[in-house]
Amino acid sequence: MKLYALNGTCSLAPHILLQLSGQPFEIQFLDRSKGEHKAPEYLVINPRGKVPALQDGGAVILENVAIQYYLATRFASLELAPTELQERSRWLGYLSWFSSSVHPSFRRFRRPELHSPVESQWPAISETGKTEFLSALGEVDARLSGRSWLLGDSFSTADAYAHVFNLWARQMGFAIDHLSDLRRHGRAMMEMPAVQAAFRCEDLPLAVFD
Repeated sequence: MKLYALNGTCSLAPHILLQLSGQPFEIQFLDRSKGEHKAPEYLVINPRGKVPALQDGGAVILENVAIQYYLATRFASLELAPTELQERSRWLGYLSWFSSSVHPSFRRFRRPELHSPVESQWPAISETGKTEFLSALGEVDARLSGRSWLLGDSFSTADAYAHVFNLWARQMGFAIDHLSDLRRHGRAMMEMPAVQAAFRCEDLPLAVFD
């Protein structure tokens, strides 16, 4: 398997899952500053010019939700996703929400110019994105109350995805220390050797959740 990624982006979630798998894989980091995610060679892999993309033999899986579903199914013995119908639907609900709402809100904060050609509107777009992103983190914190992981006692790919947003918030210096369950979740994630391996590989700070 080969994962195409950008350091510290949402591709960190499937990277963590691949580290958890214990199976050999290759990871190719694209250089955003050189536009490698838009280069013709990569557009053959993913015409959308985004990460992550997962190549497994002759198949290419695109979009984070699909890749996480694929890895959870491929490595079923690791129990990265629930099998009971209602719990599996709840798991997919988290992945869908993260992909369709939480991640885009952060993108609006970081890249408001992608959402309007009018420069005077960028500060408002950015602020709205930040507000929505922090509201989502507050919801994640509430969902973690009294639970070890988002789905209860069992780790799932949704936890790896949530950890990416927790990391971004801390990298941005957002005031989220009051979200005690989210902080606890972040520390639990960082105790996992697979998470540490992914962070080291991507040159990310291991002490960011201390």
